[in-house]
Amino acid sequence: MLRLAIRNIWRNKVRTMITGSAVAGGLALLMVGHNINHGNYMALLETGVSTASGHVVVQGAGWQDEPNPVDFRVVDSVEVADELRAAFPEDKVLRRSMGAGLLSSPKNAVGVVVSAIEPTLEAEVSDWHEKVVEGKWLAEDDTRGIVLGAELARTLGVGLGKKVVLMGQGKEDVSSRLFRVRGTFRTGAAQADGFMAFTTVASFQEFLGEPGAASQISLHLQDPETTDAALARVRERLGAREGLEILPWKEALAELYQFTVLDRSMNFKFMFLNINFYKINIFKFIIIK
Repeated sequence: MLRLAIRNIWRNKVRTMITGSAVAGGLALLMVGHNINHGNYMALLETGVSTASGHVVVQGAGWQDEPNPVDFRVVDSVEVADELRAAFPEDKVLRRSMGAGLLSSPKNAVGVVVSAIEPTLEAEVSDWHEKVVEGKWLAEDDTRGIVLGAELARTLGVGLGKKVVLMGQGKEDVSSRLFRVRGTFRTGAAQADGFMAFTTVASFQEFLGEPGAASQISLHLQDPETTDAALARVRERLGAREGLEILPWKEALAELYQFTVLDRSMNFKFMFLNINFYKINIFKFIIIK
């Protein structure tokens, strides 16, 4: 059989080169496509971890099921963050708060999602500050500044230095707070640019009427491979505190993670079918031809 195969291969050299090149090219395209998909998965997960959770996240018990900054929060967020920084001095620990409300200007009013951050620390783990297209990023001590998505600013009809008022549910009752526009940003997604805004954790705490509280404390590791060990350490140190849930990024970003797992599985099945298709064609070429 081997002698027959070798004889058939060299019987028509031009045909052999054409068919062999087609098979090799097809397999090469499959491998390139697989690597591109893998890179896309990694970039998507890295963006999600850096901007939405961290590798380990400490948040108010119940936040995962119902993100509500009033009912589910880390009350003593400064103390919790300091404890994590002491335990992980080489890694990044930062506080975040998220909430929704109505942002109004003299010309219009729009429902928004507000992300409250610690500007200096946030700039070390995510690239939000690099997306500013007009004005500037938030300063650490800026309790009246807000950065708006470019489409949101256009809808509100406001520019740099203009006043906007945020209204939403505070700790006790409906709360409102005056902000001044410090800058605008573009993410590349017009829909996101139309409803997102950033302010500082301190200003959002005053808006909610609860100083010291935050929605999340996120731990960003230099080595993501140590996530499981870090999770165990965090749970050991903070597990006795009431009102907290401590999650790895795979659980904090469950929908995103499951999407990549499902999509990767479908790609593997597609590759398996194609590789077997090429195997059949190679067999036919060597034996039948």
